[in-house]
Amino acid sequence: MRRLWPDKMRNKLFAAVLLFVLLPFSVLQIRNFNQLEAWLKRNISQQNLAQLEMMKGNLDELKIDMIRSVLLLEHDPELRQHLTNPAGYDPEDRKAFVRGKLTAARNALANSGGYAEYFLFDLYGNRYASLPETELQSSRTGWGALAEPSLFAQWAASGESLSWGVRGTAAESYNEAPRSSFYTLTVKLEESGGNRPFAYLCIGMDINGWLAFVNDRFQVKQSFYLTDHRGVPLFQTDDGLGRSMAAAVVASVKSDPSRYIEGPGGLELYSGIYLPGLDGYLLNRFPLHLVSGDLQRMQNQMFMTFLLTVAFFILVTFALLSAIVRPLNVMQKTMAGLVERNLDVHMPESKFRGEFLTLARAFNRMIGDIHKLIARLKEEERSKEASRFQVLMSQMNPHFLLNTLNTIKWNARNHGDAGTAEICRNLGRLLENSLNTEADLIHLKDEIELVKSYVFIQSFRYGHAFEVEYAIDGQAAYALVPKLSLQPLVENAIQHGLLPMEGKGRIAIRVEPDRRRLHLEVTDNGVGLAAATRYPRRRQGIGIGNLRERLALLYRGEAELRLIALERGTIARMTLPLLIASPHREEESHA
Repeated sequence: MRRLWPDKMRNKLFAAVLLFVLLPFSVLQIRNFNQLEAWLKRNISQQNLAQLEMMKGNLDELKIDMIRSVLLLEHDPELRQHLTNPAGYDPEDRKAFVRGKLTAARNALANSGGYAEYFLFDLYGNRYASLPETELQSSRTGWGALAEPSLFAQWAASGESLSWGVRGTAAESYNEAPRSSFYTLTVKLEESGGNRPFAYLCIGMDINGWLAFVNDRFQVKQSFYLTDHRGVPLFQTDDGLGRSMAAAVVASVKSDPSRYIEGPGGLELYSGIYLPGLDGYLLNRFPLHLVSGDLQRMQNQMFMTFLLTVAFFILVTFALLSAIVRPLNVMQKTMAGLVERNLDVHMPESKFRGEFLTLARAFNRMIGDIHKLIARLKEEERSKEASRFQVLMSQMNPHFLLNTLNTIKWNARNHGDAGTAEICRNLGRLLENSLNTEADLIHLKDEIELVKSYVFIQSFRYGHAFEVEYAIDGQAAYALVPKLSLQPLVENAIQHGLLPMEGKGRIAIRVEPDRRRLHLEVTDNGVGLAAATRYPRRRQGIGIGNLRERLALLYRGEAELRLIALERGTIARMTLPLLIASPHREEESHA
């Protein structure tokens, strides 16, 4: 198999298409051609059985409607009064009233197609019907066979409360169906609270008319036949089914509901379904040539068309595969040199067109992006190493410094030096908070406490040469701000705005939230930005620059820090996204 399988990619693709696409498709088409007639037969059989099931369902619904109408008539007090006391009413009015009730019940049978009639006898020998007396006595309709008093007398003597049956006139010849057949429901109407009857009701349905009515509702007209359980025809829409053929079809559909039988005009499909209420079979006949036509000629034409399509598809597939493989070979050679040339490769775009040109350009862009990414990763790695070194240096013995500061605070307090002790306490708070690296954002109220600690130390240091005012909106107490974000602004105001001036200095810290932003301002009445730049610094300031970098890292461009020069002093304005973090209540934390 390895020797027979081609080596080149173009031939492999062609062989794969031939073996796994064209060959299976060809076999499938040939199989479909051979099974087309069988599929057509099966489809027609299923449709015929579905129609028969629908007719059976309509008949069952009609029977339910008949029972419902019987119950309505039996529980109609006015009707019962007219039937149990006929002498109390005018004969013509009584007949008209009862006929109206029977006609209304007949009209309520939705699936009867108007082929059902009601007949009623009271215990006084009076007869009522839903159709006029002239039609009842006409021999053409045959309804008179259901209104004979002798039939009601026989049924009353039987003692049955309800009975289904088939009544009809005799056929004129052996192979003909009866001229009229009726499906009947005979019921004893009883008074409420007892079993004593007050009337006898017969509902008859013209089977011949009903089957013709149902057949007219189908798009494709077929031949329908109704037989008893022995195969004796009760009704047939044409003369295509004799009595012997009907018996044979009934015998066959008992084991298979659909059966193809070769008839005089060709192959014919006979389908049948058993009707329990009639104790008979409903059959239909469908000649196959009505839909198949010249099936063999149609198959030959389809087969020739398929062969031409396959030949054309092979030629087009071979040409497309050749056009695809050539650019792929060029790309393969280029990509093979990626490692050897240390990613220093370039795919010649002039050799490609269409989608391959787009792929070549994407490959060249990818190589360029890889070079930039490698350079960026190297730079970031060096920055990480330097940052890690600085972090390690800044963490050298931080707890030793804090413990030493606490020792100084207790020593000053023991010697009565409350000022030094308070300075140590505030400085310890600042140092402890700066060493806590677990949280980058803290509540505004905690940040204000740190600022107050810093202000206390600086005010003590410079002889209370300045005052600090706080204007904080109470709703912003639990707003999240970067840790030690206000302290550098206050420090900058003291060192570069207030110390170079003469007189009392003032610093105002104002915080106001709006819908989505938090505004923090530190305003001083110092020498201002222009004058502050004239004083030399011993070392490069890092407070404002460090704060700007932290804001950029935390808020990704959504925060802003500006220094605004005033006629007397400076405003440091910081704008942050408004983030509110409500504190946990103490009882919730212990739950």
